[in-house]
Amino acid sequence: MVFTGEASWRWRMLLPTSDQSYERFWRQAVRWLVQNAPAHVNVTLPAAPAPGDGLPVLVDARDAGYAPRSDATVTVRVTSPTGRVDTVQASPVPGQQGRFQAAVRAPESGVYRVAAEARRGTAQLGESVGTMLVGGVDPEMTDPRLNEDTLQRVARASGGAVLALGDTAGLISRLDAGLPAAVAAVRRDLWHTGWSFGLLTALLAAEWLFRRASGLR
Repeated sequence: MVFTGEASWRWRMLLPTSDQSYERFWRQAVRWLVQNAPAHVNVTLPAAPAPGDGLPVLVDARDAGYAPRSDATVTVRVTSPTGRVDTVQASPVPGQQGRFQAAVRAPESGVYRVAAEARRGTAQLGESVGTMLVGGVDPEMTDPRLNEDTLQRVARASGGAVLALGDTAGLISRLDAGLPAAVAAVRRDLWHTGWSFGLLTALLAAEWLFRRASGLR
């Protein structure tokens, strides 16, 4: 939020004492700024997951002062659509203060409830609950951003290559190396050649000679 009214005091000075719009403005502005403050524990679920094992769940743990706590103990409880509850201990993510990751199981499609709890010793830092739909959407349409790792795997498996955007010269060179030279097609009419006329004449002469040798007219 940016408020550039350096002379906003004139707004208050020109109002009657009974008008509280100036005070109301600042109260509501401060409330709007702080209403989306991060919770002490936030859980981030994978987007458009497919059924399987090892789905990554990220948990951010903070203390009362919103400082990241890498020394917290984070427990993730996953409730499946059938009511089965799995408990997984999250591990710290190297190089990221206060962030933990857990690999959860989602063997069947449906809505899963994921609850993450962070503790520091016997004190609870907080808890966060989220839901994720497994096997209900198309990952390709959900996240259409460039996935270079997947493209590289597909290219290696199919014998192709991943080219950078604008690498026209590389594309042309690979096409020239991988495709045979084009052969120009030439159309010729068989009836307009001398050898076809000679062949027809020879066939007619052979037929006439055969008939004469057989006594036929």
